Amino acid sequence: EGGVGKTYFIEKVAEELRAKFGFDVMCFTITEDNQEYLLAALLRGCLTPPINRKSFQEVALAIQKTLLSDEFEEPTLGANVNLLARIATRMGPRVIVLRDCQHLTEQVANQLWTLILAFNDASWGGLRLILEYRQPEATSNPALVSLIEKINLKVRRVLLTKSMLPLDGNQLSLVTEKIFRSITPEISQCLMQRTGGLPLFIDSYLRRLLDIGFVIR
Repeated sequence: EGGVGKTYFIEKVAEELRAKFGFDVMCFTITEDNQEYLLAALLRGCLTPPINRKSFQEVALAIQKTLLSDEFEEPTLGANVNLLARIATRMGPRVIVLRDCQHLTEQVANQLWTLILAFNDASWGGLRLILEYRQPEATSNPALVSLIEKINLKVRRVLLTKSMLPLDGNQLSLVTEKIFRSITPEISQCLMQRTGGLPLFIDSYLRRLLDIGFVIR
């Protein structure tokens, strides 16, 4: 659902991947109006080498110029997806984030599935894909529901499904009782008011309180 911290969560994951493993992170926000060239944009981004791999620059530019014109013919691009995916998996560690996937049309969902299968056939290499979507809108989009079902059934590297839901008052009390030796109902209520019961915001808020010395471990 909206406002539960999906973007914040993904930003934190991206920070960790950059810091610990050197991943590049590319984000694409899907709207109802920008899907016509989404597949080409994804492939173009995947085929852009990291700064530290300058030897790939000329090769990547030549590939993009030949196979990824702004106004591509879908059958031509489709025929080249497997080749492009194999090259993309060798461009270094990279995370592709697709935001607001609840807006995917059937045509683009099918194109995306073709690309995912191509990455999967190439064993993904250094690529990872994150699909971010909002409920309940996602459940009412048959194209997205079908895409997720196919991913769960056929893709080898589905590692994590993360639902972002706020805690209710009782759940928050249980969490805070595990963190603090003792806690008053007033403090629990304050945490609920400040964070909305969102786990990631609770974590961030408590870290802030630790930093300023208001809370001591």
